[in-house]
Amino acid sequence: MGPVQDVAVGPVQTIVLTGRLFRPIGRRYADPAGFLLPAGRWQADRSELAITFGRTLDANQRLAELAADQRQALRDLQASVNAGNGVRLVAGRLELSPPDALDENPAAVRLRAQLDRLMPHIDIPDLLAEVEGWTGFTGQLTHAAGATPRMGDLQQHLHAALLASGLNLGPTRMAECCPLSYRQLAWATEWYLGDEQLQAANDVLIDYLH
Repeated sequence: MGPVQDVAVGPVQTIVLTGRLFRPIGRRYADPAGFLLPAGRWQADRSELAITFGRTLDANQRLAELAADQRQALRDLQASVNAGNGVRLVAGRLELSPPDALDENPAAVRLRAQLDRLMPHIDIPDLLAEVEGWTGFTGQLTHAAGATPRMGDLQQHLHAALLASGLNLGPTRMAECCPLSYRQLAWATEWYLGDEQLQAANDVLIDYLH
């Protein structure tokens, strides 16, 4: 393993470790080790955690338990295949049968219809603009490199990028149904919708709800 080097890239400090690039803050490009408990805390809390979760701290014993669980799972799977109980082998591959649909409670159907009549029917972009007016949450969506935006319609770009992400459309499909181009949406997403900016905007919304 090579040495760890700190490299400054604009205002964002990164860490280069044996040819891999990690950001100290954030989920998307963070070092996987950053999701684990710090070594000192793990050593202090490991016994209590083992009791809480019912796990042994003996590695060999835990591996034996996992192996036994795996063998039992395979036996259960084989029994289901033999009985044709929702799973079968087709050309050497496992296929699961779709579960039978459950009958809906008539009272739940009526309640859902009643609630649907009470809910206002508005476009999602209008709702986003209304929440923006209440909270000003997009003020937390600042440029990742600290640049000052020159465009006057930045908020429109941010709203469209948020919708593309929140609705799982992506910038390509979003560009097909809004006046902004793919390049504009991808730019807003890359520079303004980072983990830190989204967390700060989410904090504003939570504070408003409280």
